[in-house]
Amino acid sequence: MSPSEVLTCAPKMSAKQVEKLSDAYKKAVEAPSDGGYIWHGPNDIQNMTGLGGQFLWTENPQAPVTMSFTVSAGPDGTSADGTYTLATLVGVTVEQGDVHAIPNNPAIGWALIYLTPQGADTRVYMVEGMLTPVGNWTIINMELENAGSQQEFWATRMS
Repeated sequence: MSPSEVLTCAPKMSAKQVEKLSDAYKKAVEAPSDGGYIWHGPNDIQNMTGLGGQFLWTENPQAPVTMSFTVSAGPDGTSADGTYTLATLVGVTVEQGDVHAIPNNPAIGWALIYLTPQGADTRVYMVEGMLTPVGNWTIINMELENAGSQQEFWATRMS
């Protein structure tokens, strides 16, 4: 049974009501917000060059840290390559390394961020969604999932 059929049968909604709900959802997802920002879901992350800057990184909710990215556009113009620094909220550096971020692509499907700390194994994060201003790819916030632990968290731009 398709999701539309389930939605129609479960609450006893008519096909016309389901169609209206579906149309309203599609319009909300496709249209920018009143504030000039747009949410990009997991299948709509076409560019990662706006990753540069400092984010509040809440992977460990009991000890949030800052994550600073210094990146430039990769050879394809939509990926980002550079370095990162993970630091405590008072500025003590915890980790540094290389970052590589790629947008959605046919080979993988997901937008991904690869962090390779100096002397340690690479960690991979799936970008499940991100907010950007309409007309550019500067990332305001991101919903991320650590591919290893499957923990989901938010990264919010600080500067």
